[in-house]
Amino acid sequence: MISRSLVLGYHGCEWTVAQQIVSGQKELVPSTNEYDWLGTGFYFWEDSHARALRWARDQVKQKTGKIKTPAVLGASLTSGIALTSSTPNTSIS
Repeated sequence: MISRSLVLGYHGCEWTVAQQIVSGQKELVPSTNEYDWLGTGFYFWEDSHARALRWARDQVKQKTGKIKTPAVLGASLTSGIALTSSTPNTSIS
């Protein structure tokens, strides 16, 4: 039997993108970068708004141009295939 649970997920992104998604002007686009941890998909931090915001702020510091004003989208998600990192100080390499 497959058990699914509801989790809160947080996605760090650009403020203007967040506003467009919330208003229905845009849909969230799956990440397709070669360096993505788990391949193509949507990346959310489970139960950690602060971690998603920290990720978005780190993107500003890296000056990639993708994020100028950091924001966070929250969503209720049903778990499926997921990587869970319950340590809040997990770093991204």
